[in-house]
Amino acid sequence: GTIQDITEQKLLEFESQKNLNLLNEAQKKTKIGSWEIDIQTSERTWSNELYSIYGIEKHDDLNHTERRELVNKIIHPDDTETYFNMTMQALVTGIPFTLEYRIICSGVTKTLLTIGQVINNEKIYDLLNSSEHFTESAINAKINNVINSKVDVLISKLRARL
Repeated sequence: GTIQDITEQKLLEFESQKNLNLLNEAQKKTKIGSWEIDIQTSERTWSNELYSIYGIEKHDDLNHTERRELVNKIIHPDDTETYFNMTMQALVTGIPFTLEYRIICSGVTKTLLTIGQVINNEKIYDLLNSSEHFTESAINAKINNVINSKVDVLISKLRARL
């Protein structure tokens, strides 16, 4: 028989799991989900938080068609075509995209901001995507921040003139 020291391998596995746990916790706290497509295999991976944002149970066993049908049911009908066109355009051109779109979960409409980017990783092209869930209060807070910063600039200009 032979004996092989696998200490380094076990340490790498532990470190990898630790990093995955940290990422999952960060996504949960920030309400940001992510997904990835391996272009060569059409395999899709969704983060736990993306399932949560979409309001659906985790499905690791769905094929491409089944997952697309599921997403089609969730994305607002007025945004579905734009969403899939932007994704396909990114896959074909490699150009990153940012898109705001709506989903409908249990009768509630949520607005998401998604940022997609195709990454070349040793000839494996993946499309990474993050979706940030905006509640109405979060959108209003962002609007108020913009308005307040504009007001501050105007006040500073008026004071400079006096």
